[in-house]
Amino acid sequence: TLVTLNLEHNKLTGDFAALRDIVYLTHLQLSNNEFTGEFAISTLAWHSLQYLNISSNHITRIPRDKADENSWPLICDASNNNLACPISNQTAIYCRANCA
Repeated sequence: TLVTLNLEHNKLTGDFAALRDIVYLTHLQLSNNEFTGEFAISTLAWHSLQYLNISSNHITRIPRDKADENSWPLICDASNNNLACPISNQTAIYCRANCA
């Protein structure tokens, strides 16, 4: 069972749908790639996720209605993206994110 996946610095593009069904992940490192668009963490099946790094991509939105406190991993980093203002308090607090 795959539990740790490190894909940082791979120039990966697109969205996160391809990773949706990897349900046993505990650590996911996707920083410094070319991911774009919306990142809706609560729609993904990552119930075991403890660490998520999506920093330094081109993510523009983490939906406010889906970014509830119970969906976030213990450690999360969404800094250095292109998040549009305003962002939710949950996004700012749980994922060290700020808007452009």
